[in-house]
Amino acid sequence: MKERKLCILSLFLLLPLLLCSCVTGSFVTRKSVQNNTCSQMSMRYEYFDGYKQRIIKIKDGETKTMAIEITSESGRLDLYVAKNNEIDNAVFFRENISAGSYTATLAEAGKYTIRVTAVKHKGSYKITWDSN
Repeated sequence: MKERKLCILSLFLLLPLLLCSCVTGSFVTRKSVQNNTCSQMSMRYEYFDGYKQRIIKIKDGETKTMAIEITSESGRLDLYVAKNNEIDNAVFFRENISAGSYTATLAEAGKYTIRVTAVKHKGSYKITWDSN
């Protein structure tokens, strides 16, 4: 009986991790804090070089609105959101993005890649979207 309770408790603790996409990439950071959830991808740092990305899925008939917040003190930061990772048809694409607030709408069903690429960047990004 004790083992069964432990198994059920473990399942409930691991389930949120399994339902959210993982953030992947190849990067180096210094003095960074990141927060990645089912509806957010964010990081603030003194140094970020490389890229981080994740995939979110949009179902038929679903629309998600993304809010993008960028701060930039130095270096370069690029950001794109593209269905099926097709950069030529990206719904949001900025190279050397300036500090500010942006929005993007994901209206078609499919898998969207959110990718943040930095070259010796100091600042932060926060990308949030509706979680349905």
